[in-house]
Amino acid sequence: MTVREWLRLDERAMMVGMLDQAAIIARLKEIRLARGLTIQYVANQTGIHRSIIAKLERGKRKTFNLDEARMLCDALKVDLRMVISDQPMSITTTAYAVG
Repeated sequence: MTVREWLRLDERAMMVGMLDQAAIIARLKEIRLARGLTIQYVANQTGIHRSIIAKLERGKRKTFNLDEARMLCDALKVDLRMVISDQPMSITTTAYAVG
């Protein structure tokens, strides 16, 4: 199931408006860079090959599935809902809450 298909199933998510997949990847890349993480680090954390992550970030691979999106968010310690929302996002507030 792709992220786009998953979003169609989630009415609450649809109500707040969602970004397209390219925008989601752009946000994930922005978070990765802001945190000083390499593609290799994210690949090691997710099990997604670094070439796939690089292709996503460069726009050479246009789609990804929900599992990949979740793994990327987990590696970056960001909530998927924050990444897919069309609301402005602050890099400093995207980390998971601790405790």
